Amino acid sequence: MTGILDIGSNTIRLVVYENWKKIKERSFRSDIIKNTYNNILSEIGIDNLCDYINLLVSDIENTAIYAIATAAVRTLSNKDEVKEKILNKTGIEIDILSGEEEAECVFLGMINEIKENSGICVDLGGGSIECIEFEERRITFSKSYPLGCKKIKSEKELDCIEKGEVLGNLYMAGGTAKAAYKILRKAENVISTEEIEDILVILKELPEETLKKMLPDRYDTIITGLMIMKKLAQIYGKKEIYIVKNGVREGYLIKKEMM
Repeated sequence: MTGILDIGSNTIRLVVYENWKKIKERSFRSDIIKNTYNNILSEIGIDNLCDYINLLVSDIENTAIYAIATAAVRTLSNKDEVKEKILNKTGIEIDILSGEEEAECVFLGMINEIKENSGICVDLGGGSIECIEFEERRITFSKSYPLGCKKIKSEKELDCIEKGEVLGNLYMAGGTAKAAYKILRKAENVISTEEIEDILVILKELPEETLKKMLPDRYDTIITGLMIMKKLAQIYGKKEIYIVKNGVREGYLIKKEMM
C-alpha cells in the first residue's frame, strides 16, 4: 500500500492506495493561512500542523507514505524551518513542491484520467491555481498562479492568466470543482457555467451554519471558488467544465513510479 499526505491551504489530507485504488481517506481543515503572519507560520501553526499529521498517520501500518506541500507552505519565509520541525516531530519528510513541479504533477494525474489528446487542465486550490495546456497529450504551456480560493480578493486578479491557442475541453481538479459536482449530484462529470451561476445564487442565500453542514471543509471558500471556476471558463472561452478526480496527489505518485 502507498499513502500520500497532501498539505494544502484548505485541507491536510491523507489518501491511501492499494494497486492504485483509493482505500482510505481522511483529512483536517488546514489553519496554515490563519496562523501565518508576515509570511511566517507561527509556532502554534507549526505545532498544529505536526499534531494533524501525527493524528492522520497514527494507525497507518505497512504503508509507504509520501508527503507533499503546495502553495500553503512553499510561499512561507520559514518553510525550511517548518519542514525541519515536521521531520523532527512526526518522522515524516515533506517534499515542498515548486509551482512548476505542482503543475507537472497535476498534469500527470489528470491526463491519466482524460481520454482526449488536447485541452486545458486546471487545478484550483486554496493557495494557487495551476493552468496547463496540452496537445497530443504533451504539455505546451503551464504556469502556477498564487491565486487560490483563500488568496484571491477580486475576479480582476485572474486577468493575469495567460493562454495560448486553446483547443479542446477545459478540465478541472481540486476540492472546489469536486464540491460543485457533489452539490449538483450529476451523473456525468461536466458542469456548465449556467449551472455554476445557479449554484452561486442558492449558496449566497444560505446561512453559514447550513453551508458548514453541506461542505464542512469548504464552507468559507466555496462561493469564491465557484466564482473563480466561472471566470476561468470565460477566460478560456468555454461554457462547460469537465471535473476530473485525479490531480496533484495521483500525479506525484505516478512521477515517483517513473523515477
